[in-house]
Amino acid sequence: MVVTRSAATSVSDLLSTFRLVLLGGARQTGKTTLVRELLGLPATARLSLDDPATLRRALDDPTGLLEALPRPAAIDEFQRGGAGLLLAVKQAADLDDRRGQLLLTGSANYLADRSVSETLAGRVGRLVLWPLSTGERRGVRETFVDHLLHTAGWPPPTPEPVGRSELVEMILAGGYPEVVTQDLRGRSRRAWFDGYVQDVVPARRSGPWPRSGWRTSCAPYCACWRPGRRASSSSPGWRRKPT
Repeated sequence: MVVTRSAATSVSDLLSTFRLVLLGGARQTGKTTLVRELLGLPATARLSLDDPATLRRALDDPTGLLEALPRPAAIDEFQRGGAGLLLAVKQAADLDDRRGQLLLTGSANYLADRSVSETLAGRVGRLVLWPLSTGERRGVRETFVDHLLHTAGWPPPTPEPVGRSELVEMILAGGYPEVVTQDLRGRSRRAWFDGYVQDVVPARRSGPWPRSGWRTSCAPYCACWRPGRRASSSSPGWRRKPT
């Protein structure tokens, strides 16, 4: 199953406007795939800091790493390079004012980091890539907001109706590209989501969550925890607050 991402147009617009583009989002939302398909870069112009050797180069000599890259280029998991790579990217953008030099991908939290915003101010365009929308999954352009802003076309055309069974299946599958494009179902889908939670969600304290037992208390509320499992008042962590 091939899915066309609505964000591709926005990324292209940012590349034609800014020297740098930072594409953020959760893991497995399709950032790397979008960059690869959109830019069609050769392997020499694509780096991933998930690779230990590449990460070591980025930490030891970020300036040299960037100087060796052709333009345009893409750096995946950019946030792993730390402050040194961030400053090297800023310097590279200051020395060369060409648009669309570097497309950087990283976590959504890094995208919102104040130090990143201040360091790259005026040089970078930002975009968050979310999981697949309903329109992307069905291959339909979503124009509801467009019709709201341009009332001459109101009411909007009625889309093809979605049957109840199809709607339920779409909700259970969620929007992560791998689950959707590989049509994972049943145990395979459950195993994928369980693995995602174990790999991505930190077991240590994060923000306001308590250190122990938060997975147990939060899991029933997470749609991605176990698709197909119906939450109820007897689920772990479900407790009505006293009034």
